[in-house]
Amino acid sequence: DFTHSYERDRMSDWIIHALRESGRTNEIIPLCEKEAEKSGSYERLVKLLIEAGRLNEAEQRIIEGLRTIGTKRQGNASILRGQLLKIRSLQKNKPAVAALKVDEFLRRPSMEAFQDCQKNTGEKGLWSRIRKGLLDFLETGTFPWEKDDWPLPATGLDQPDKPRSSDLPMFHLLIDIAIHEKQPERVLYWYDQSRKGREVWFGYNEYSIAEAVKDHSPERAIAIWKKLAEREIAQVNPSAYETA
Repeated sequence: DFTHSYERDRMSDWIIHALRESGRTNEIIPLCEKEAEKSGSYERLVKLLIEAGRLNEAEQRIIEGLRTIGTKRQGNASILRGQLLKIRSLQKNKPAVAALKVDEFLRRPSMEAFQDCQKNTGEKGLWSRIRKGLLDFLETGTFPWEKDDWPLPATGLDQPDKPRSSDLPMFHLLIDIAIHEKQPERVLYWYDQSRKGREVWFGYNEYSIAEAVKDHSPERAIAIWKKLAEREIAQVNPSAYETA
């Protein structure tokens, strides 16, 4: 279990330290290979293999580690995927780096991950196709590579889980991206779509939406601000009146 593996790893860390301090460094990686199989500490083994320049072996161990730990240790799996990204960066394989950035976005969609994908698109002109694939995923849950014109290579990793239909479209992130890209008409589109059938819409900073569209649609911004003010007034307390 996790506790036993953690305690075993800490003990073997001291053994590794002793081997290094006594000049027996050639025994460290073989020990880590055995320990990875027994306690699942693949990320430590991969780190040492990368430092030794044994990238092919490190990659094999990453795949083995991900297959072994499965979904049991998401934190460890994330570290291993990050180590594969480091290998691809050392190899200067820009398309593979971009593919891994997209993979991470699909596993944990966020504004930061979206911007990381944009920064690592490799060749010029590639971003527009990748961006479309990411936005389609946020809207429908369709993986980008399921489209014929997807330009990035396969990662070799297991496929991320499909988002639940109840989580689609991912309105908050679609709005964030539209604000980031300064597309007020798309901000309003996704805002309106998210509010359909709801009298009150919670969960997103509507003030940010009003700020994003105030020059494009001042009347919409004023309506949002008015609604926010009325919501504060309804709380019937002095601090809420000040906010209103």
